[in-house]
Amino acid sequence: MRPGAVRASSHRHGFDKHSARAGALGLWSLVFAWLWLSGEMTRYLGPRTFWVAPFGAVALGGAAAVTAAGARRSSDRDELSAGDGARFGVLLLPLVAMLAVPGAQLGSQAAANKAPSGILVGAAAAAPGAPGSGPIGFRDIYYAGQSERYALERGLSDGMGVNLTGFITHPPGIPEGFFALTRFYVSCCAADAIPYSVVVRPPGPVVPSAYPDDRWLEIGGQLGQSDAGFMLFPHSIKPAKAPDDPYLY
Repeated sequence: MRPGAVRASSHRHGFDKHSARAGALGLWSLVFAWLWLSGEMTRYLGPRTFWVAPFGAVALGGAAAVTAAGARRSSDRDELSAGDGARFGVLLLPLVAMLAVPGAQLGSQAAANKAPSGILVGAAAAAPGAPGSGPIGFRDIYYAGQSERYALERGLSDGMGVNLTGFITHPPGIPEGFFALTRFYVSCCAADAIPYSVVVRPPGPVVPSAYPDDRWLEIGGQLGQSDAGFMLFPHSIKPAKAPDDPYLY
């Protein structure tokens, strides 16, 4: 066999730039597909950008397939240099960072860390948004407790009936015998999730162990106003299953 033929054969089987590019595109496509199919999109994307995951999976997967097919047909092979390897490594570095980020822990400890000032929510300085429509939620109750105008525009007042589903927390400063029902709201992605809580006054004598942190409940009752805002006086407290998507938007 001629030396030139040996060199050509080794080039055909070497890991060249085209193969590296196809591999990088394929890995990104797999990550987007994982985000899409596993429901982990909320960790990195906001509701308005969820489309990026399926689009990225399909588009990058197609690009990887085209690049790989072109590499197989091409007789001109550029060997991968150390500099090329470093550049592809930088391209893949965000994938390592994404996979290394632990899943968001949406429990009482996270709520306490994000709401250090106490009973309602750590976004106390946030201006009320425009009143929405539909069922009254945690954020509505918080804003109504901070702004009479918001409460009037939303139609929220003492004695109003509400139904809420959330997990139990016991923020600092909450009165003995009370607990808070909490949910996280996301505006962009899980990293900016903000806890909104409603203080609950359960009926009758309360045994502390009856309402442990992080237990999910569905509560129906009436709102009553206090110095700190609205609280919930329940007539129905039922165990609830944690939803597949624990965020509200």
